[in-house]
Amino acid sequence: MPPWHDSGGFGACGSGAALAAQDEGEESDLACEVEKDYRWHLECAKVTIRCEGDGFELTAGLDEVSLWEKGKLLDMLEQLGISVGGEEGRRAGVHPGPARERHGRMSGRLRGIGGLLSWLLAVGPVGAQEVIELTGVDRRLEPDFEEAYRVGSVTGEAWEQFGNVRGLGFDGMGRLYVYDSQAARITVVGPGGEFLRAFGRSGEGPGEFRGAGGLAVMRDGRVVIGDLGHRAYQIFDANGDFERMVRMAPEPGDVVLTALLADPGGEAVFSLVGARTLTVGTGTAGRTTPHTSRPVERLILTGDVATKDTVAEGWLPPGGDQTGLPIAGQVNFGLPPHQVFWPRMLAGVLPDGDVAFSDSSAYAIKIARPGEGIRRILKRPFQPIPVTRRVIEAETERSVKEMEARGVPPIIINGVNVATESARENVVDYMDLVGVFDEVSIVRSLGAPWNGEIWVQRHGVEPGDDDGPIDVLTTEGRYVGTYLAGAIGMPAAFGPGGLMAFIERDEMDVAMVVVRRLAPRSR
Repeated sequence: MPPWHDSGGFGACGSGAALAAQDEGEESDLACEVEKDYRWHLECAKVTIRCEGDGFELTAGLDEVSLWEKGKLLDMLEQLGISVGGEEGRRAGVHPGPARERHGRMSGRLRGIGGLLSWLLAVGPVGAQEVIELTGVDRRLEPDFEEAYRVGSVTGEAWEQFGNVRGLGFDGMGRLYVYDSQAARITVVGPGGEFLRAFGRSGEGPGEFRGAGGLAVMRDGRVVIGDLGHRAYQIFDANGDFERMVRMAPEPGDVVLTALLADPGGEAVFSLVGARTLTVGTGTAGRTTPHTSRPVERLILTGDVATKDTVAEGWLPPGGDQTGLPIAGQVNFGLPPHQVFWPRMLAGVLPDGDVAFSDSSAYAIKIARPGEGIRRILKRPFQPIPVTRRVIEAETERSVKEMEARGVPPIIINGVNVATESARENVVDYMDLVGVFDEVSIVRSLGAPWNGEIWVQRHGVEPGDDDGPIDVLTTEGRYVGTYLAGAIGMPAAFGPGGLMAFIERDEMDVAMVVVRRLAPRSR
């Protein structure tokens, strides 16, 4: 019998699956028992499915099962053709109560035992996917950087007075590209911090921007920028001249533009469904079916219309579909906000074109290859933090202090500014409105330097603190070490030869771009 396999990231754990089926004679209701040890992102669990007639009872003997794992279990059942019936059964799988429980039991209906047997026999071997357990003990890395240059100042030259830096990227020659959404302009900076050229402007024509966002810089200096107003990806050559537009494929529901990550091969970009939204617009038709995952997509730009290739299916937390769904029978285009502590969809593109990404509250960095899917998972034994009253109170106080220090920004929900003058009222109202996820995610940011490493930033001392330590891993599954919290932030862009770009703010809260180079002995 082949080992268990699931495209979302399950790997073999134990000796495989055992399947027993017996004929009950003339009473003849088919009974079966499936027992399977398999690896989840935190630990292994034995799942027993007992089927009788068209019903079943499922028991999962789980040790500290997270909400993420419960969601994956329900996904597994759906693939087996099993639907969980009754509110009691659903609560055993995913519910808004305590984030963890040691045992779960569900009952429901089985849609065709024959389909279950066929599915188990057809899955085939797991293939090259492997799970690598890394140490839980941090080894301190000392940041050894030298500053190359910095640009962006109200007292500097006119070309470097940026309004709103929304994208950074390096080409293979070490030139930096800065997208300023306020000026609708891309500025190219030389390796010594000198101005080289600028291109782009607001407008309706080709090469002009109408709601642009998502900058991707290719190794050869070509630039791709997503433009929601044009419903296209605009491509500029290495001299900054407009080359062509590639139309976005029409899709139902909201049109959401997230960060674009350059494919080292040069003919495509990567995008993450469910990642931080840069720009959103109304689609041509309402979406009538929810998403079931947050895919990592490769957008191929060689034709007149972009074509999508799903590299891997990222986990979508329960109730987390962020596209417009029907409300009271009416088509809805709204984009609901994420819950506080929502597991982020994060990724970085590696030099060989693989993608490293994080999609859950656990510390599980998945490495996927176009055409093959997930082939390796790197884990460190850090547990997500269950959300308690104390955690919520601490996050409330942290958010209030941050808002008071920076000023009350507009809080736009479904097109309406719901902000008040009181920072505390804004924070409390917002948290009440969007809700709080049941676990605090470990991973807060992820990056991929050009040397093939993976940088993973964890949360800080407080659950809501994004500026925690940064782990350095290799794609082969080696733990290099950790930069302590506060020693260095996660770069906004990586470049050749150890170049890294950071967005920082001066004493007047003006954004500037600082380019540093990591010394070779530290890489």
